[in-house]
Amino acid sequence: DIVPDIVVTAKIMGQGFPVSAVTFHKDVIADVEGKISHFSSHQNDPFAAVTVSFVIDTIRVHNILGENVLKGEYLVDKLRDVSARYPLIRNPRCVGLMAAFDLPIDLVESTHRSITRDLINSLMMEGILIQAIRKGVTFRILPSFSISMEEIDFFVDGLEKAVRRVAQTYDLDY
Repeated sequence: DIVPDIVVTAKIMGQGFPVSAVTFHKDVIADVEGKISHFSSHQNDPFAAVTVSFVIDTIRVHNILGENVLKGEYLVDKLRDVSARYPLIRNPRCVGLMAAFDLPIDLVESTHRSITRDLINSLMMEGILIQAIRKGVTFRILPSFSISMEEIDFFVDGLEKAVRRVAQTYDLDY
């Protein structure tokens, strides 16, 4: 039940075309009307407007947000299965298709992040590129909205192989 005064959006709304938008609540506009001469240096860009309109229509027509929820639930369930078998993977979570998991902080610190580098390199051997954040503790998964269930399976299978390889390297008991 929160209605923001200002919303800033970018990136995904252009599907690769660089666009952004600042959307103001009508009360904010009424308050600053006449005080500001314009709100944007690119406010009349018809190509950007058509691009964003197309993306919004595509999201609605193909129920992409609903599909993202289903794909995200599928992904996090698969990550939880891997986490149950391999304690190296902790705290799998997601919102829509934005997912993450953690490595044990003590293990990352005691190996001076080499376990993080080794997992990233092992995943690359499986054809998977991934990003670690929070000093190598958290791995972010930010797939395209068009990802298929088969591609999610490919990622999870590759993750499991990479985790097994890293676990052997560090003599972890699993």
